[in-house]
Amino acid sequence: MSATARDHPAVRSPPAIAFNFKRLLKLALACGVLSAGVYAIWSAQGFVVSDNAVVSAYVTSLRTPIEGFVSVSHAPVGSEIALGAILATVTNPRVDDQRLTTLQDRLHRLQLEQAAITRQRDALETTWRELTQRAEEYRRAMISQLSGQLEAAKTALAARRAEREQAKRDYARKDALVRSGTASAADLDRAHYAFDALDYQAQSLAGQLAAVQARLDAAIHGVTIDAGGNDVAYSAQRADEVRLRLVELDRALDAATGDAEESASLLAGETHRIALLRSAEMTAPSGGMLWKVGTSNGERLGAGDTTAELVDCGAEFLVVSIPQSSYADVVRGGEARFRLSSETDERTGAIISVTGDASLIGDRNLAAVPSDQHRPAAMVRIAVPPSHNLAAECLVGRTAHVLLPTLRRGLADRAMGLVQRIF
Repeated sequence: MSATARDHPAVRSPPAIAFNFKRLLKLALACGVLSAGVYAIWSAQGFVVSDNAVVSAYVTSLRTPIEGFVSVSHAPVGSEIALGAILATVTNPRVDDQRLTTLQDRLHRLQLEQAAITRQRDALETTWRELTQRAEEYRRAMISQLSGQLEAAKTALAARRAEREQAKRDYARKDALVRSGTASAADLDRAHYAFDALDYQAQSLAGQLAAVQARLDAAIHGVTIDAGGNDVAYSAQRADEVRLRLVELDRALDAATGDAEESASLLAGETHRIALLRSAEMTAPSGGMLWKVGTSNGERLGAGDTTAELVDCGAEFLVVSIPQSSYADVVRGGEARFRLSSETDERTGAIISVTGDASLIGDRNLAAVPSDQHRPAAMVRIAVPPSHNLAAECLVGRTAHVLLPTLRRGLADRAMGLVQRIF
């Protein structure tokens, strides 16, 4: 090396400066990374951090009420389902309808019986009206006849009484003549016998008149008192028999009508029951997203088998798994911060509950649960704000990074936690 080179060391300075700059740059980067890590750890103090979190909701299972062959709709899984939408139809062509057939036959038989009784009753009622009319005509004729006989008896009685009065006067004259000696005793006896005969005839006619009057009074009330006859006319007797038969038919008709009404009621109920067993439409009990389809077209299902499952995307919540050691530290009712996977925006939600892991993991009605880490854990449920529960943004099944506020919020606790995390 020449003297000139040794006398000028500045010739070697550029490489040394570049080397020192690289070292400083690496040191600065290391400090930056360390600072970021320390800040991240520091900022996480006062929070329980969990990456084992998933957005969930309760599942509504649609189960078939009858057995039969299913026909499902063509809505794809994940599509939005409106309230009352028909998701499947189940039909059972082999339903047992023997009781329905029996009730139909019974009702038909009772209706025929009702019609027959009604026809018989109508015919008998016509006969009863005819017999009643004939009995009334007979009564009127008898009254007219007896009225005539009564007038004749009155006239005959009046004539006999007049003759008796004449005989009485003749007897009195004969008696006077006998006393005066101008008439014989025989003439007096003949006058006396004539008077007695007319008196007896008058009494007989009075009795006949009373009998005719009695028959007339009875006839006015529809009763016949002829010797050797019935108390009423034959037409009236037949009318009474027909009336009794009409009463029996009315009772039979009422019984048949009651049985028919009961059978019709049973038939209506059985028809409704068979209709429910023969076919059933399964409609969405609430709006939401089609989460799962449990069958396919033409498949035979039993009663209670699951046809489809729905989740209500408007009632989502976040299920977070944390160590059980942090169970008592989580602030119930506090505001949790979470960030969904593949998102950069942070969301917030109120802490609803903190429970053991069995309360949610064992719940089959949940659409999604955090993964099982095979260690004691606690489950935190966080409400998802309604502003994010849009039908087009169903978050069920999305995982999240969650920060849960704790009760240890002091500086000393945060410093202690930082030291524990670093060392």
